[in-house]
Amino acid sequence: MIRIGLLTAQSGPSGIWAPSSEACARLAVDEINTQYGLLGNEVQLAVIDAGETAASAAQAVDLSIEFDEIDAVVGMIPSYQRASVSNMIKGRVPFIYTPQFEGWEANRTIVTVGETSDELLTPGIDWLFDRKNATRFYLCGNDYVWPRQTLATARRIIGERGGEVVGERIVPFGFADYDRLFEEIRKSRADAVIPYFLGAEAVSFNRDFADAGLAGKVLRFSSAIDETVLYGIGPDATENLYLSSGY
Repeated sequence: MIRIGLLTAQSGPSGIWAPSSEACARLAVDEINTQYGLLGNEVQLAVIDAGETAASAAQAVDLSIEFDEIDAVVGMIPSYQRASVSNMIKGRVPFIYTPQFEGWEANRTIVTVGETSDELLTPGIDWLFDRKNATRFYLCGNDYVWPRQTLATARRIIGERGGEVVGERIVPFGFADYDRLFEEIRKSRADAVIPYFLGAEAVSFNRDFADAGLAGKVLRFSSAIDETVLYGIGPDATENLYLSSGY
């Protein structure tokens, strides 16, 4: 038997992904076992709560390995937890990292299978230029590695297309002063906003964006929204919201 540990947060901003992540993992395990198993072995899934911090994710994985509960880790976790988990695993078991991410992962003990920011932003921004005549962009997101590096990638792509970044704001988790942020967006006269907020934070931002009357006036484009977050945003807040995804 091969025991796969699914590492995903059960709380915090990224906890919104936990039910769908587990459902997808269990579906995959059922399909693998129905066929031939993995290397001829039956696969068993163990769900591991990563918690909300880099330290909690690393500790959860370490305990699972120490007690010989898992043979590999599949991580559906934010980028700020990835390095700490890899450092704790220390090559003892394989570590597969599944979400889209900022790219530039140099640690060869981590197998990344998700799309990178460059792969998702380039066609989306090209589309906004060509189809929506958008040339002025406002960038915003949470304060950690994925939004920071992704927005840096967006700045480069926009510049290469001859566009302009007319404003940018990085905010902490739990940020609530959206009125001030939205006023900055209005004053910037941006054609499009590129928001990169994590999980439940993306729900709050996009709902408030629509409530502020901006949805009908300013385009939104991101790759940071999956079906779970989209359901949370709701149909009344998705006008002029465009997304790119590899699946």
